[in-house]
Amino acid sequence: MTRWEYRTYKFEPTGWCGGKVDEHAIERALNDMGLQGWEVTGVIETNSGYGQSKHVVILLKRPLL
Repeated sequence: MTRWEYRTYKFEPTGWCGGKVDEHAIERALNDMGLQGWEVTGVIETNSGYGQSKHVVILLKRPLL
């Protein structure tokens, strides 16, 4: 039976009142974590109102060694 470890990674949007997500920063971070064996299992976006992102939380897992 495979055992897993989990991690969350939170990104803070920028811009006036938030809402702008730096896709390149997310891509770099995910590529770095992928090299360490992490796999994305889900994404949660919190909303500060009027469609603006407050946080983007990425859920990851990898086999426990």
